[in-house]
Amino acid sequence: MSAEGADRLRIVPLDDAGAQLLAAASPTWAAAVPAWQESMRAGRSTVLVALRENTPLGVAQLIHRAIPEVCNVGVPEEHRGLGIGTALMREAERRARPARRLRLGVGMDNPRARRLYERLGYRLLGEQVTTTYEFVDAEGVRRSATETDETMEKDLTAR
Repeated sequence: MSAEGADRLRIVPLDDAGAQLLAAASPTWAAAVPAWQESMRAGRSTVLVALRENTPLGVAQLIHRAIPEVCNVGVPEEHRGLGIGTALMREAERRARPARRLRLGVGMDNPRARRLYERLGYRLLGEQVTTTYEFVDAEGVRRSATETDETMEKDLTAR
């Protein structure tokens, strides 16, 4: 991402205005927004939104646990490789720093994301989790998927 592009990118917690922007930008995000808002209202998570001039370019959900976890990291294909995922992860790390560690699961079929997390200092824990879930695809169709994730963790105290 150019310095100019990085300057205009903002990472903010999801609010009502951001929810409307996400819902308008993608059927997948539109389907997820109500659950994200409920999780935030209940204090279970913080959903971070990457915005450039009120255009949502990515999201990441930080689950509040003894060892915080990042999930639902998403950047649309046309915006990948611009530093948006890195910016989202850096903000999640900043918010999780008091817990000293941050975890995530990365799909075994997602080597690009795994390379990003490894570059950011995440290490495999040797754990795998298989989950079946429903989602809404880019065309607005509800689908089911089964995914096997490898658990990764970063020590946030290391410099």
